[in-house]
Amino acid sequence: MAEAKSSPVGIDGVPLVADADTLEMLETCGAAQCSMQEVAAILGARLGEAKRFLKLGAQPRAAFERGRANGLKDLREAQIALAEKSVPMATLLGRLYLGQSEQREQDERPKSAGHGSVDRLKRELSGIIAEATAAEGGEGDR
Repeated sequence: MAEAKSSPVGIDGVPLVADADTLEMLETCGAAQCSMQEVAAILGARLGEAKRFLKLGAQPRAAFERGRANGLKDLREAQIALAEKSVPMATLLGRLYLGQSEQREQDERPKSAGHGSVDRLKRELSGIIAEATAAEGGEGDR
C-alpha cells in the first residue's frame, strides 16, 4: 500500500506518468497560463495529486515551467505589437514597465478646467463689470 501512495494517481486510480504526451500537455497548459485546478482537471487527477506530480517529477515540472515562460514571452510580444497600433496599450505598457504616469499632464491642466468653469468665469466677469460700472456711475460710455 505504501507504494501506491508514493506515486501521484489520477481520479481513476491509474498512476500519473511523465510520458511524451503528458509532458507536451503540461507544456501547453503552462503556455496557456492554466491554473493548477485546470491542470488537475486535464490530467484527470485531484488538485493535490496534480501538485504532487509536478513537485515530485522533475520532467513534468520543467515542462510546465518552460511552457509558462514561453507563454509569458509570447504574451509580451503580442502586447508590444499591439502597442504599436493602440495608444491605450502603449500607455498601459509604459505604466507597467517604464514606471510612467499621467501626473505631469494633470499638473499642467489649467485650474479652471472642469465642469461649469465657463459659467463660473462668466458670472465672475459679469460681477466685475457690474462693480466697475457702478463705481463709474454709468459715465463710461459717454
